[in-house]
Amino acid sequence: MANSPAEPEVLPRVAPYKWLTGALVLVFLRVLPALRFPIGRDEATYCVIGQGLLRGQVLYRDLWDNKPPGIFYIYAVIVKIFGARMWSIGLIDVLWLLAISICIFYFAEPFLGAPAAALAVVINALWHCSWGYIHAAQPETFATLFVFLAYFLLASKRLPALWSGIAAGLLCGAVFWVKYNTAPLILAVAFLPYLDFSDFDKEPRRVGLNISWKAWFTRTLYLAAGFLIAIFGILIDFWHSGGMPALREVQFEVLPRYASTFLDRMPHYWSFAISLINLHLGIWTEAAFGTALVLAWWRRELRIIAPVVMMAVAGFISTASQVRFSSYAFETAYPFFAMIWGYDIVTAAKGFEYLRGYFKHRSWRLATALLWIAAAQAVYFPLPDIAYTVGEDYRGFADWMRSPWQSYANYAFQIPLEKLHDQLAIID
Repeated sequence: MANSPAEPEVLPRVAPYKWLTGALVLVFLRVLPALRFPIGRDEATYCVIGQGLLRGQVLYRDLWDNKPPGIFYIYAVIVKIFGARMWSIGLIDVLWLLAISICIFYFAEPFLGAPAAALAVVINALWHCSWGYIHAAQPETFATLFVFLAYFLLASKRLPALWSGIAAGLLCGAVFWVKYNTAPLILAVAFLPYLDFSDFDKEPRRVGLNISWKAWFTRTLYLAAGFLIAIFGILIDFWHSGGMPALREVQFEVLPRYASTFLDRMPHYWSFAISLINLHLGIWTEAAFGTALVLAWWRRELRIIAPVVMMAVAGFISTASQVRFSSYAFETAYPFFAMIWGYDIVTAAKGFEYLRGYFKHRSWRLATALLWIAAAQAVYFPLPDIAYTVGEDYRGFADWMRSPWQSYANYAFQIPLEKLHDQLAIID
């Protein structure tokens, strides 16, 4: 709206930390019932292997799974701290969601503003919590947190470039060892802190660097050095422990065949992929992505949304490269699509206020009333599902407080294959 009057203020001028505090309170209230989570089959495997690592067993030789080694080292730390306690995974999920919520806010706020960043925090939490224990403490969740931390290190102007670059490289190496397919996110983080989008809304549209090419090259060398230290550090550890042949067999022979088998046995793969994208990401979110691009182009705000779009695309490619489109794989993309929703909602609020003022100026009372009805419908639309889900989670949380073991056995939203009641009966 380049030729329109100045937009009215539709949201109160509140300090960013107050927006963040309010969002974190809502996130905490939403995620608190996660303490009742049972341990899913993936997380149980990570725990068992983590216990084995603490006993000195060698990964892939004495302990077998086909996932990259990073997640098992993380779970070794979790098991070391909490021991064999079922609620530990739920507690880790609570702490993780609060940590990544802070990261989402501080990533989005400089680009989109505090209100949109706070909305992104809440929306991401709603998405994550809606999947229950299936998404708790999965490799993608840890990888995404490390990606944010690496970005903040690279973007920091207070830390020496050498140490921030090496530390970010170590984190990127950790991301790689947790999930190989996160390579697009690693590449995006390596470039994004140094990109200048200030001329992206002008003709011709240009993207430059906010530092000199020489400084960029030097900092990228520091990042690469940290990354290689992390990569070769793990390889040297496997070589020293005698686990290198097993690592090579599992990661270079078994894992590629595991992925290709799914493609070979899945007829009409592309139809299957599209259906799972629509299920896990949502048609409305896909529409929100396109809407944000159109709005940003029209409002000449491509420069502020481009970094978010860049990371959303990288996160989605990371998800898609897994081939299987599991729901928890979308955790690498959810935070950035939540930011896009935040931008759309704040922009819609500005549009609403602009139209309301315009209708009031023209004395169009019916149009004003209809506008309020449309706005109320938009706000109400997601609320029933959210209220039902939150209510059920807190009902289950109350059951867990009364009898944890019975709560685990009768967990309502379990994967049918897991048969938690029978598993816990055997354990008992």
